[in-house]
Amino acid sequence: MTGKGATKALIALLIAAVVISSGCLSSSDRDETGDSIFTSAMNEYLKANYRTASALFEDASQAYSLEGEVTRSIRATNWKFICQRMTLEFPFTRAEAEVLLEEAFPNMPRETRNAWLDNDSTEKLISDGEVLYYEQFIQNIRFRNLELIREMMEGIGHTPIYDSEAIRNIVWNATPLHEGPYLNPIQFHGWGNLSVPRDELPENGTLELWIPHPVTTSSQVNVKIVSIEPWEYIVHQPDVYADLGLAYLEIPLNEIKGDLEVTIEFTFTEYEMRFSVDPEEVGEYDEGSSEYIHYTRTSENIVVDQEIRELALSIVGNETNPYLQAQKIYWYVVDNIPYSLVPHLYLSTAGIPESQYVHEMGHGDCGAQSSYFCALCRSIGIPARDIGGNQLVPGTAGNHFWAEFLVPNYGWVPADVTIAEIADWSFDATDEERTTFKEFYFDNLDPYRFIIQKDFDIPMNPDPVNAILFRTVHQAPSAVCLTSQTDVELTMYYHWEFDIDPIGGEYTQ
Repeated sequence: MTGKGATKALIALLIAAVVISSGCLSSSDRDETGDSIFTSAMNEYLKANYRTASALFEDASQAYSLEGEVTRSIRATNWKFICQRMTLEFPFTRAEAEVLLEEAFPNMPRETRNAWLDNDSTEKLISDGEVLYYEQFIQNIRFRNLELIREMMEGIGHTPIYDSEAIRNIVWNATPLHEGPYLNPIQFHGWGNLSVPRDELPENGTLELWIPHPVTTSSQVNVKIVSIEPWEYIVHQPDVYADLGLAYLEIPLNEIKGDLEVTIEFTFTEYEMRFSVDPEEVGEYDEGSSEYIHYTRTSENIVVDQEIRELALSIVGNETNPYLQAQKIYWYVVDNIPYSLVPHLYLSTAGIPESQYVHEMGHGDCGAQSSYFCALCRSIGIPARDIGGNQLVPGTAGNHFWAEFLVPNYGWVPADVTIAEIADWSFDATDEERTTFKEFYFDNLDPYRFIIQKDFDIPMNPDPVNAILFRTVHQAPSAVCLTSQTDVELTMYYHWEFDIDPIGGEYTQ
């Protein structure tokens, strides 16, 4: 059992355990116990009354605290965080959404705007009997309508990334085959900075922090962690050869008198990748190897099931060469799965896998699209993984994910369906130019990348088993603090930033 079904089953067991431990809850002298309030809160959660449930879980936590039940108080607080995360990305009521949509598209007929809001593809959530709309719903309407997104690009005068001089110099620069697959390195110098006002943290307790850092891959080399401060709180040193780059700190908050400042400094070299794969030279997979088994399995957010396998088989048809199969899957995703921002926090909290979300909704952002590509590949025996960190294209740097798939005799080959799709947003590109751009991002990759993790859902070290965390990706610090009454991981997210620049100050090839 996966996803919502498993979550609800666990909740039912949790309610039963509380009822058994507290005895008969119908007697008046138990109406306001921590257990009774907790049970009421859980029942509201199961009815999708998340705001009501959040308030009740907070009451339960306080009641447990008065009863001396520290562990149960923490559990109730965690459930309060779960309720808050369910709705955090859905701030707008229908009335508010209508106003915002009219402001964004004043010349669009009301009937058209209402049809957008009513469409099943528009991200919305029902909580406490009220329909709430995703914070990025307007931008997603643009992304899923080429006329609107091209109009927007024309308004700003260029298409980000696609019109970047650095990217165009790479995509339209034919490189001799003997120079690949790793070439044109760029050295980067990076800083990560966490600055949290002291009044946003508890006075006491331990703040556990997992700070992201670069890792070594075939294209990202010479990784060096220059410093982490405050060094005295480091428990697990950074491992630049790990699959997931996280340094672990434990900070006793009673020692922090002013604002919390945590910094990491690092350097690395990133290579452009250009593979020239001859389908006739593709070998056979070692299907018994641990690598093959690991990257063809189903995982929490890359789900391989019969429905996905049937779709993948319909995409590849009679093709049996894994490289050419992956190419067909790439074009299927590029042509049929439009870019669209995703409520990742909600998906993670609700237990909805990223790849299944894309399969059901028909759209997704970089991480979701890449997970879908990986699921389709894995379902027919092609090892694939989701690579995560940042894209560093000058002027448009930000969080990013892309895919890699394993080709026998060639290694891990890149596929960035999301960057490829940006060609469709251009208001002045020709069809030939769009195709050339898309073709490049299958088995080639620009060097403007910063890699933190080599796949989705890599276990953290140490693994905080019962903590409420966003575990799928790690582009900002993860955090746990058992004494905090606020969601400390979200606090860390709001106060974290990366600053990564080429050494020498210029992007040169």
